[in-house]
Amino acid sequence: MAQDQMGRNALHYAIQNGQEVTVKYLIDHGIEVNEKDLQGITPLMTAILYASQEMVEFLVERGGADIHTKDIENWTPLMLAAQHGRYTIVQYLLRKGAEVDARTKTGITPLMLASQYGQLAIVKCLM
Repeated sequence: MAQDQMGRNALHYAIQNGQEVTVKYLIDHGIEVNEKDLQGITPLMTAILYASQEMVEFLVERGGADIHTKDIENWTPLMLAAQHGRYTIVQYLLRKGAEVDARTKTGITPLMLASQYGQLAIVKCLM
């Protein structure tokens, strides 16, 4: 699959731009849902950053996206969701078995991120 200079493929961009029909088409036609860009960001992480609950669930349920994947700094999808206040996505990832005690390369956990960014509801959810 073609990639841009940042290592992103068509799936990354379709998710970023909310193109649900295109995302479904790409997955139905075999695009690699766990492909990482140069920073280690997967399409699932992109969906979390762009706050798309439906897209997150679709990628995991139908596309087989790995909820335990890590970027180059060892950030997980749960960490991104916790930092950005994606409460329902945090709940979903936890139900799917996301590792609540995962640590970045510098030792930061999802709970620390939620606390640092003032995400009180997520702090409570992670405790």
